[in-house]
Amino acid sequence: MLSPRSIHETNALRCLKLVDRFRRLEISALTPDDTTECLRMRMECAGCTREVFAGDAIVLLHEATIGAMRDLDRPAAAALRETARKERKLVERDVVSRVIETDTRERDR
Repeated sequence: MLSPRSIHETNALRCLKLVDRFRRLEISALTPDDTTECLRMRMECAGCTREVFAGDAIVLLHEATIGAMRDLDRPAAAALRETARKERKLVERDVVSRVIETDTRERDR
């Protein structure tokens, strides 16, 4: 039978091996086309099959997030909410611009 210390050491070693694997995993920044596809795919997963983001709005989202996938969700969701409040069907550049500006001001506080 293993002692609690042996079990702890074994688990710690397994965690270190797992962390080492993640260090080697690198996800490069999204290209503009990747950003478009990512937004399209997420909207399809939510049940929306039509275009929701205008092309220039996607470009602005891509530039604001520097292609970082993890940073794309927050401004995209905020832009969707604001567009819905205005009862529009398409997220346009002006909405994305306002969302990004507001987000930047809040982070700088």
